[in-house]
Amino acid sequence: MTLRGSHRLLCIALLGSALPTSADAARQRPNKAGVEEPAQWETAAGRDQARLEFARGLLNAGAADACLELIAQLRRDGVRGIELERLHAEALRATGLDDDAQQVLEGVVKRWPRDAAAHNELGILAMDRKDLPTAVAHFEQAVRFDKSNGRYLNNLGFALLTSDRADEAIEALRAALRMDSSKTQTRNNLGFALVAAGREQEALRVFRAASRNNADAHYNVGVGLELRGASAQASESYQRALKADPAGAKVVVTAPASDPLVSTLVMSAPIQLLAYHVAVVKGADVDQPRNLAKSVTVE
Repeated sequence: MTLRGSHRLLCIALLGSALPTSADAARQRPNKAGVEEPAQWETAAGRDQARLEFARGLLNAGAADACLELIAQLRRDGVRGIELERLHAEALRATGLDDDAQQVLEGVVKRWPRDAAAHNELGILAMDRKDLPTAVAHFEQAVRFDKSNGRYLNNLGFALLTSDRADEAIEALRAALRMDSSKTQTRNNLGFALVAAGREQEALRVFRAASRNNADAHYNVGVGLELRGASAQASESYQRALKADPAGAKVVVTAPASDPLVSTLVMSAPIQLLAYHVAVVKGADVDQPRNLAKSVTVE
């Protein structure tokens, strides 16, 4: 059986499972005027909706190509609408066709300019391209049209943080947590934004709330400080993490801040020392590196 054939059989099975299973359930029901109306699955619109939901199921199951095939059939059958366009863009992204997905989404916001979901997806695509101004603009539009969506607020906060706008990021991320305080990712993003703003103690409390682990909280503060270029403070925070949980030690190599053009030279010595000590611990002969003789020297 071909893959396409198996998708069709799966479609029949899924659609069949959605149909009424008893005569009473399948019976047509009268409306207020006493006129019997057909069941939803017996109407053209109902069948189109069922196929659209099945296409969504294919995408969720990882069968993006099959989803695109079904979307193409729906278009040939004259099916239109914002739900189909959104699904098409998601399926294109899942197959790595980001440029095509962007074109579809741009068509969505042109026709439905207040669609928050499309603006959010365009923001994600812009982040992938490292186009931060465009990403922030789309996330702001998404939040504007759906103020209660914590996911959109989190995305906006992360984009603002990446754009070195820490104070604005903190505001957006706090708003996201007011919408949904259960999101660990949002709490961690807020912690990094607080570190970027120079509010390490407040960040430490946020990281503790996110992980319930004191060592992890100190370690995350250290990561934030390192991203900020505060290597000495980062090292101190890593030491606190190690003291809080010696068994969870992580190897951290820090170096003085330097020009990007020479940073690799600054880091080469500690990295080589790290490699040397790891080899010694593993019992390897550091004077006879495996495979090195083939390319460098022969005794």
